[in-house]
Amino acid sequence: MSQGQNPYGNPYPPEGGYPGYPTQQFGGYAGQPGGYPVPPPNAYGQNTTAYPPPPPVLPRPDVPKDDEHGTGEWGNFNGLESKEIRRVFIRKVYSILSIQLLITFGIIALFHFTPAIRGYVRSSEGQWLYWTSYVVFLVTYIALACCRSAGRRFPTNMILLGILTLSMSYMMGMISAVYTIDSVLIAVGITVFVCLGVTLFSFQTKFDFTSCMGVIFVISLALLGFGIVCIFVQSDIMFKVYAGLGAVAFSIFLAVDTQLIMGGKRHEISAEDHIFAALMLYIDVVYIFLYILSLLDDRVTSKTPLLPNTEIEKVNLTNSTIVITACCRNVRRNLPGFQRNIQSITKLFGNYRIYLGESDSDDETLTYLNQWKNNDSDHVRVYTYGQQRWKLMSRTNRIAFCRNNLLTEARKEMPSFDYYFVVDVDVGSSSSFEIRDFLSNFIYPSSSWLAMTATQRAEYYDIWALRISPILPFDCWKKIKELTSYFIDQSYLIDRLVKIHQKSIPRHVPLIEVQSAFGGAALYNGKYLNKHCSYNGNDQERQLTFYSQCEHVPFHSCIQKYAKQQKIYINPVFQIC
Repeated sequence: MSQGQNPYGNPYPPEGGYPGYPTQQFGGYAGQPGGYPVPPPNAYGQNTTAYPPPPPVLPRPDVPKDDEHGTGEWGNFNGLESKEIRRVFIRKVYSILSIQLLITFGIIALFHFTPAIRGYVRSSEGQWLYWTSYVVFLVTYIALACCRSAGRRFPTNMILLGILTLSMSYMMGMISAVYTIDSVLIAVGITVFVCLGVTLFSFQTKFDFTSCMGVIFVISLALLGFGIVCIFVQSDIMFKVYAGLGAVAFSIFLAVDTQLIMGGKRHEISAEDHIFAALMLYIDVVYIFLYILSLLDDRVTSKTPLLPNTEIEKVNLTNSTIVITACCRNVRRNLPGFQRNIQSITKLFGNYRIYLGESDSDDETLTYLNQWKNNDSDHVRVYTYGQQRWKLMSRTNRIAFCRNNLLTEARKEMPSFDYYFVVDVDVGSSSSFEIRDFLSNFIYPSSSWLAMTATQRAEYYDIWALRISPILPFDCWKKIKELTSYFIDQSYLIDRLVKIHQKSIPRHVPLIEVQSAFGGAALYNGKYLNKHCSYNGNDQERQLTFYSQCEHVPFHSCIQKYAKQQKIYINPVFQIC
């Protein structure tokens, strides 16, 4: 037997080792532009005046071509020794992706269910963190995309990916914070359904998405052009169309990336690039979520948020008139503090009137009110209604009767006034009241708001008057009565429907648009108060006196019908007590 021959007649393999893997290159998809198009800001539900644009998607890795006549079936790999290597690679990629998505959607949930965080990221003070995350995302993405060694060297690649994931997660949390929780949950559900469907289809189908790079190029170019047009043409319809096209396009990109990772197609990703493979899928999923969320377009904040147009120090009310009303019952102990705070307010205005209504008092409330009137007879009016408790059984009806009478008297004496201030005596007597908090209502353009309602330094207590869609669109106490009749524990219902909303509102939170609120005090823009609107303490659906409702709700509902674009807000800085 000659040297170099084996017993079976086949030559031994030449010395020098086994053939190496073919070299993998990075760049962009073959025949595809440098990266996915960047959606315009409005496509993500952001307000362009308050939030920066969403994070861009940068160039993606190139993959080498195999034989033009490849079978496109599982096992026909480029530079892979066996199916097992590809299986390990796939498990590693999807494990990393799962951790990334858990972090991202965990932060989104944290931003939504923590009022202090949600308020901060939606305020102007939270924007610097967005821009910081934006820069960090760009730097880490470029490092992973352009530096091959950084994407493959452990632990550098994991550190960069972790930083990128956290920065992207913060941006996603901030963007989603302007939407209602229902919209976010629906978008998450649709995203899960779409991504699972596309992934399973990509694994099972024999169609080779990676061979359609020309189509991918056309889709990317069209989406990029459409996005540029949407930036300059502010049209809700165009944004909707763009968001729909974007969701479809990124679903196709997800199918392509899935097959690149799966291998056995015309193009595939090297098993050494598991970090960048996970990053590609992560970007696809996140952008599908954002496009779907923008399609829902159910935001908490208005599209044109009300922003200050002056500073508190520059507020001048000497040419304005204010009418102040309060209903009084057994509040003698509160009246000195209430009078002090009201007088500090009236000093700001060129003209004012104070209308005080009293009924059912057993202390010296009426005596004190008359003394106040005698000391300032030009501006203070006192009305007593006697014992109303025997005429109007419902407490809210008695309060509504008082408020309606005071408003009627004010309109008789002063047909025109600039501001109308309604306040409860007990909270209005607080020693912690600061005049700067009251002045914070006037730093906003008066033509843009209908009412500014108060908050408290402690927990926000007035949930009965609160209506804010979709968080609390109903009467919480009425709902408790209805559900209690079905033998549901009342304490459980109070915790779930009332106490869950009784939380302190941080001062740095922007104005909160509501359908109704009071919080112990409300300042109304006099020019938008329609004379046909009145307070009503009866349940409007049942029209029975023993089914009471908060008297502010029908009043607010009425004045909003006649207002054009003016809204009712809770002013977090206006802390009445």
